[in-house]
Amino acid sequence: PISFFDLVIDPNSFARTVENIFHVSFIIRDGFARLKLDDDKLPIIEPSKDEGRENNHSTGARNQVVISLSHQEWK
Repeated sequence: PISFFDLVIDPNSFARTVENIFHVSFIIRDGFARLKLDDDKLPIIEPSKDEGRENNHSTGARNQVVISLSHQEWK
């Protein structure tokens, strides 16, 4: 597992950070990784135990969330 923010934030590019978040959303949607909260209630991402579950409807509900990240917060 790795911190979600450590994975997606590019300290040199706000646009690339947004793009990374977009790409990670598809990795999660397709079941290759999952998000959960660590002990400090911060999001972490980890590989799913079973890869490629996009065609398996018995894997449970997948939820979507919207996050807000302003340029100022990114800085």
